[in-house]
Amino acid sequence: MSGTITASFSGIPGPSVQIEYTDSDKIEHLSRQVAARLGIASNHPFILEDKAGNAIDHTQQLATLRDVYLVVNKEIILVSEDSPAQVIKRRNLYLRPFLLYTFMSGAIELVLFILSIIFFSGLHDIHIKFAWTMIFCTIGMGSTMGSLTNYFITDRFTGKRAIWISAFLSSGVLSACNFLCFILANHFDYFGAVDHPWYFHIRYPLIFIGGYQNGKLLYTEEGFRKLTKLGI
Repeated sequence: MSGTITASFSGIPGPSVQIEYTDSDKIEHLSRQVAARLGIASNHPFILEDKAGNAIDHTQQLATLRDVYLVVNKEIILVSEDSPAQVIKRRNLYLRPFLLYTFMSGAIELVLFILSIIFFSGLHDIHIKFAWTMIFCTIGMGSTMGSLTNYFITDRFTGKRAIWISAFLSSGVLSACNFLCFILANHFDYFGAVDHPWYFHIRYPLIFIGGYQNGKLLYTEEGFRKLTKLGI
């Protein structure tokens, strides 16, 4: 008898892989096959266990399971001897959220900065406002969202689920940032916050839409192709 089972790390966030097996396969060989597919380079033996933490001794046990988990020492380096192209691909996978959110934050902050100068607050304290919006906000939001996106989504989810998580994550984090900016701007009478508070509050649905679109770019095949064409 043969079958296919989903394998992932036990207790460590990471990817999952589909493994084909037969009853004649030895569990040691299967565990090393799982380790290799998950990108582990190590001479140490591996243990496969079920969701309850019970060790799997024979491939016949897999017939009643949907998922298995590879037990490894968390200090094992979870990389194999990849080619330079594979290394670059993995590096870009984790860099993309930082670059995308930093670029998005910078572009939006620039537009809002220009609009506030033209319609609300003029050139008063222009150097402080520029540092606030184009340096601290841009780098802060890009770094925060890049880190949280990698931690909560990258290598965990793809497709629609990743898109919606991205939308809600962006909405929660960046809406809090926007509200903090409104409080500070209201205190210093910057960016029209005192006379035109709506200028800040209309951004909340736009933040959600932005997170949704970023999720599509980061976690769909079409989005991957677009970012690749842009050199990101």
